[in-house]
Amino acid sequence: MTTTADNLAEWWTLAACQAADPDLFFPISGAGPARVQVDRAKAVCAACPVRSDCLRYALAAGPLQGVWGGLTEDERRLLRQREAKARMRASRRSGARARVTRFGTAFPPGAGGRGCLEPFVPESKNASSAQRRVESFLSELER
Repeated sequence: MTTTADNLAEWWTLAACQAADPDLFFPISGAGPARVQVDRAKAVCAACPVRSDCLRYALAAGPLQGVWGGLTEDERRLLRQREAKARMRASRRSGARARVTRFGTAFPPGAGGRGCLEPFVPESKNASSAQRRVESFLSELER
């Protein structure tokens, strides 16, 4: 089952984590006994009917603590970074010139200096390869 709910309240009520201990999704660390806790949280997410909505929310919201949509903070950060790098490569290929911020980080034009923290929004049928990979990943979650 997949939901296309537009707001948090609509899909949140269908989430599998509603019946689980909330502490399970917010481990203290990423190693040792906390690793078992993360695996248990991911198992709850794997059976969740709104997992992809949860992950979309977490990716759009930026850095959130804990397991959301079946991914840890680090896993979501890596997914956003890969998307941002692929966007930069795509903009370079299209001839757009990247600008450099005072911190030395290059962002493609139109990124507003936010880079990977921008929410994922497919622009057209000609979406970048990173966007297609993220959409593909999310569609796999929905199956």
